[in-house]
Amino acid sequence: MKKIFSIFILAIVFSCSSDDGGTTGGSAFPKTTTMNFEVTTTDDRDASITTTIDDADLVELSSTSPYIKPYENRVVSLQTVFKLKYEDLSPMPFVAYQTTLIIKDVNNIVKTQSFNVTQQGQIFQIEYMFSDDN
Repeated sequence: MKKIFSIFILAIVFSCSSDDGGTTGGSAFPKTTTMNFEVTTTDDRDASITTTIDDADLVELSSTSPYIKPYENRVVSLQTVFKLKYEDLSPMPFVAYQTTLIIKDVNNIVKTQSFNVTQQGQIFQIEYMFSDDN
């Protein structure tokens, strides 16, 4: 009975010890970097642009292209999430145009996508998350 109890206790101790999933041994994180959020449009338009880093939003209104928002010397961890959201605020009459959303780690594009804005008030968003794979 003591043997079974000892094995049970050892199993609990080893299952409660730190596992590799919670550590970043050999990982480059956390790291300090400059994240750049950019929006370009084929025509200057009024827009609401929201940049988000781990659920902390910054909303700005812009009527110029390109829109560039740097976050310099940011300490980022593994699985830090970056979002860039564009909402068209064009007046009527509406004329279609194209917009491109870009997220950069320093000067390396890590996420980009172009959208055709075909009606007033459309919203587009891209998202990027740091992982060991990138």
